[in-house]
Order: sequence, then C-alpha cells, then structure tokens
Amino acid sequence: MDGFELAKKSRNLNPKISFLSLTARNLKADILTGLKIGADDYITKPFEAEELLLRINNIISRSKSESYNEYIFGSYTFYHEKAELIFKNESKTLTVLEDDLLKIFLENSNKIVTREAILKARYCPIKMCKKW
Repeated sequence: MDGFELAKKSRNLNPKISFLSLTARNLKADILTGLKIGADDYITKPFEAEELLLRINNIISRSKSESYNEYIFGSYTFYHEKAELIFKNESKTLTVLEDDLLKIFLENSNKIVTREAILKARYCPIKMCKKW
C-alpha cells in the first residue's frame, strides 16, 4: 500500500486525524493528490529536520481544540490549557507540574506510567525526539 492509500484509509477511520505527507514524490500531480486527500502538509525529500519539526508543531497547534484540552472524569473537569481543575463548581488552579502529571495520567488511565515515560512526555512532547 502506498502513502496515498494509507492516508485515505486513515481518513476513513477518523476524519479528524491530522497527517503530514513526507515523501520523495515531488511531481505537482502528487502534491495536489496528497493535499486533496487531506494532508495537513506535504514535504518532499530532501528536507531539513528543523523545518519538519516546525511544520509538525504547526499542525499540532492547529489541530488542538477545546475538546482535546477538556477532560471529564467522575465529578471532576480538568482544563489542561488553563491548568484548571473543577470539582462541584469549585475551581483550583494547578501548578505546571500538577497540570502536566494530571494530563499524563488521564491520557494513560488504567495503565502503568513509568518515570521515564513521564519525563519523556514532559520534556520531549514530540514522540520522535532523538534524545530519548
């Protein structure tokens, strides 16, 4: 299966999914096809790593919505972007560490989260960080 077919299948499974095409196919027709399928961006090889990271960060920034930053569990509502935890109409502002940890724990509910995974999530938010 080529990248175009994979992108179409991914879009069919989840129309809201963001993706970036990273390819050697640099013909105008290929670029237009990739963008028509719904790629958020299309980068042809060769490319600079710094440019790729900036483009990925831009896609992440655009794809964030309030619903991604709102977590509801039991009687609690947690707003990650605001570092705010609400319980029965009482609001508490969390520290940066509390905010980060609560988000990590909520995104990994019913899983064991290692110290290494927490450090990676906090200090290397892009999953491809070479440092880890």
